[in-house]
Amino acid sequence: MKAKIKVVFFAEILVEEFDGASRTIFQIINSIPDHKFEFLFVCGVKPEVHFGYEVLTYLPLLFHSTKIIKWPFHF
Repeated sequence: MKAKIKVVFFAEILVEEFDGASRTIFQIINSIPDHKFEFLFVCGVKPEVHFGYEVLTYLPLLFHSTKIIKWPFHF
């Protein structure tokens, strides 16, 4: 058996009906051939329902500046 290809997918928001970009992302997600790929999703806003893949979320960190720096944390 051939090993699955591992993919990490980064997205700010993984809410299916949030906007046009989110709908397009979910069209891609729903067409993933599970027997060929293993996905890890990294996002700021996780899906509202479990959709069969591992998800890492991150929180924005505010430092002593006007910039918001985002860093991945596992929850």
